[in-house]
Parts: sequence; structure tokens; C-alpha cells
Amino acid sequence: MNQQRMAASDSVQKHDSLQREVTAGERLHQHLSKNLIHMPGGEIHVGYEASCHHWFREMDYLADRILHSNLPPFREHEKVKNGKSVGTVYKATEVGRLIWIICTQGLHIVEDRFPKYHQRNSPAFALAPLMNWWGGEFVLHPRTWLILRACQRVAPVLYRHCGINPPDLRVKEVRDAMLRLVRSVCKVWRSKRLQRMESKRRRNEEERMKSCCHYIATRFTQFSCLLIGRVDLYIRPEHREWSNSEEVEHHLRLFLRALGESRIVPDVKAWVCKRENGPDRGIHFHVLYALDGHKHREAASYSKILGEAWVKRVGAKRGSYFNCTVREDEYTYNALGLVRISDRKKLLGIREAIRYMVKGDGYLLTGRQRNLWRGVMGKSWSAVKRGAPRKPEHDMTLVEEILGSF
Repeated sequence: MNQQRMAASDSVQKHDSLQREVTAGERLHQHLSKNLIHMPGGEIHVGYEASCHHWFREMDYLADRILHSNLPPFREHEKVKNGKSVGTVYKATEVGRLIWIICTQGLHIVEDRFPKYHQRNSPAFALAPLMNWWGGEFVLHPRTWLILRACQRVAPVLYRHCGINPPDLRVKEVRDAMLRLVRSVCKVWRSKRLQRMESKRRRNEEERMKSCCHYIATRFTQFSCLLIGRVDLYIRPEHREWSNSEEVEHHLRLFLRALGESRIVPDVKAWVCKRENGPDRGIHFHVLYALDGHKHREAASYSKILGEAWVKRVGAKRGSYFNCTVREDEYTYNALGLVRISDRKKLLGIREAIRYMVKGDGYLLTGRQRNLWRGVMGKSWSAVKRGAPRKPEHDMTLVEEILGSF
């Protein structure tokens, strides 16, 4: 019995370790795709979008810690010397340290990129303005906007008493400012309207995640090996405003139709596309596609063909792309390339890639109702395939475990 428990524990630890590796690899991929753009002629443009997303992630993490850990920004205890109390000592918690780091290091980076939100001298922090998180061409996620505005309210206090030094919690005004931030965030976020919006968003994400995983899983019922590739389609930064136009929407529809009909690259068996917004790039699109792995072995050239087809469609002066598959060997995870139904790591990589495409960064919204597309399931995909049963090594148990039932 003890041996069985140890074996089960080892199995869980290995799975958790593999999941962490896959998740870290997906983050690395996103970091590269946000900083590198392939231009016509082979040159690579280096951007700075990832730095802004880093601080958005920190704000989102701060909101999560405030709302779910009930952790105060600081703790206090009596300092005792020679058996006698000599005063109260205050020590910042993780929440307090995050507040200080965001206010003194990250806030100015976000404000420089989003001048609409640079209003530290705005009226008092109230409920009504929090319901409007529009900022010109950008739409911030409500939770991100909430933390941004709350930090803007306390940043002047921290600068006045601490500068860039760690917060001096001996100053009552500093402690009060941090407590106000935490209480304001909790009060506003737990309002009925925002809770309904958040609940609806989570339900939609779960449904889309299940739908896309099921969609890819059905392809493995027909093909025991798929060639997975990814490409990010961009509009150059100088044409960012045009990227959210109906003309670009039209170009995308034609591009996806041609992709699904295998008119750009051959033997396309599945595809998923996600629209996203970025501080520097504006609206852009992430595409994951699957080819017949028995006929094709290398995805980098096909991703390049797709990227060049996008540039040709929107115009060489406006379009650019990132060929994710070129740097395939540098990723610690490997959802790219040939994926067989017995490869746990790559199947986990597919699920993590779909999870990102379904959820995205979640900090900058697009302002549009629909941002995710996938190929049509079709009746033929769900039909039982005739012929001899699959061999044991072609068992679909692992696919069903990771991507869901089909």
C-alpha cells in the first residue's frame, strides 16, 4: 500500500513538474512574440511591448493577492527589549511590497504608454469612474484599470515620504494610504456589476477552452500525428490605428477562409485564431494551425508562407508577422512540430497554447464582441472511422485525458 502511494505521489510530482515547464515555455514564447517582429526581407524588429505587459501582470497579481489572500499591506508587532516593550514595529507583507514596487517603478512606464490614464491629480477615487475603463483606442480590463487607478492615488504619498526607497511604515500617512488602496480595491471589485461581468467572462473562457480542445482532439481521432505550427500576424506600429478597422477585419476573414481551405498551405486539418490588443502593436492575431503529420514534417517554412501571405494581403508597408516556429528549439516546452497522440509533453503544450489563445493577457481588451475563431468541426470529423481498430500505441486515452473527451 505504501509503495502504491509513493508511486502515485511520484506520478503527481512528475506531472506537476512537466506542467510548470510547459507553462514557463508558453510564457517565454509570448515574451519573444511580443518583442520580435519579422519584416519583409528577413529583418527582425525589436519592440518594447513586453515591459508594459510585465507591469500589467504585476498589477493583476497584486489584485489577486488583495482579493483572494486577505493579506494586509503590513503587519505590526511589539518590539521588546530587556523584557519591556519599546514600541511598535511595522513590516511590509507581499501586498505592501507589490504596492511600493508598482507605484515607484512600474506606474510611470504604463502612464507614459497610456497618457489617457496619467491623472494623478484627478478627483477623489470614487465608484462611478471605475465603471469607465476606456482610454482612447485602448480598453483596459476592469481589474487592471482598478489597480492602476488605486496605485495612482497612493503613489504621491509614497514618493513624498519614501521616494524610490522602501516604504517607511513608521509614517502613519504611508500606512493609511496603503490601507485605503486595499479597502478601495475590495469594495469596488466586489460590487454586483463587476462580479456579474467577471462571472460571465470566466464562463465564456471555459466554454471556448473546452470547445477548442475538443476541436483539436477530434483531429487526433483521424490523424495519429499532427504537425503543429504557430504564426502571429501584425500591423506595423505606425499603422496601429488602421489595425482596428473593418478593412483589416475583412482581410482576416479572407485569410482564415483561405487557410481553412488549404489554399495557402496544404493539408490544413485544424486552425484557431485569436485577436488581441497591444500597447505598441494595436490589434494583432495569433494563429495556431495543424497539418497532416504523415505528409509534412517541418512547420517553420509553412509559418513563413502564412506570414508572407498575410503581408501580401494587407500590404508590405502595413503588414508584419512573427514566425514562432523559427525559434522552436529555444523553447523549454515544445507544442510545435510533430505531435503524436502518445506525447504527453506536446499535448500539454497544445493545451497551454489554446489556454493562452482563449484567455490571452487579459489586460488590454479589443473593444469587440468576438475575438476567437476556429475551423468548422463538420459532421465527417465526428463520424466513426471505418477499418481495423487502432493499435495499442495509437490509443486515444492520453489525448482524452489532456484535451478532453471527444
